[in-house]
Amino acid sequence: RRNGAKKVTAVIPYLGYQRQDRMFRRGEAVSLLVVIKALEAVGVSRVITFDLHSIKIPEFFKIPVSHLSAVPLFAEKIKEMGLSGAILVAPDMGAVRRIKQLSEKLEGMPFTAIEKSRDLATGAVVSERINKLSSVKSFKNKTAIIVDDMISGGGTIVKAVELLKKEGFEKIFVFATHAVFSQNAPALLREIPVERVFVTDTIFVPREKRFSKLEILSVAQIIAENL
Repeated sequence: RRNGAKKVTAVIPYLGYQRQDRMFRRGEAVSLLVVIKALEAVGVSRVITFDLHSIKIPEFFKIPVSHLSAVPLFAEKIKEMGLSGAILVAPDMGAVRRIKQLSEKLEGMPFTAIEKSRDLATGAVVSERINKLSSVKSFKNKTAIIVDDMISGGGTIVKAVELLKKEGFEKIFVFATHAVFSQNAPALLREIPVERVFVTDTIFVPREKRFSKLEILSVAQIIAENL
């Protein structure tokens, strides 16, 4: 702005603190709002980002937000791999919207979701089951494609894989936009019985967090088309 730019577009592939979009403990800051206010205060006129944890987040901004998705990239990769007979799986009910979008790009590929029951007092997950959202009658010897917005600690993916294996799925692939890879996530992902784990480069994955099953897809072309 100081050098005369009329507009400044901030390309932020992974928007930090996006899961802190509300107050969880009394008196604590809503971290996402702090980030948004900082961007607006320094004169950013537009934000480009990918696969936000909540579709309501753009409403927090006073400036335009281009909320892009890695779904087209995932669809292209799935077609390239010839996985037409697979079943898309949302690791929780919150990921169903993304799964439906991907299904549409894959000519109606069947999909399902893992439904969690929680203890009303503690919020802890007490049971998980597959909620059959499409006409799939049996999962035995099928291929599953788990799709989520991010992999943080890896626990959600690990539990999903365990459940899918119990249900009879033979092969499992994982697709996630943001490779947060906190704590020991890479070690967990390295050991689970999946064929491949696909993430994008919205977050740089350092060498020490990479493993043989990991493949990183570039979102550069999607960004270029939306500048």
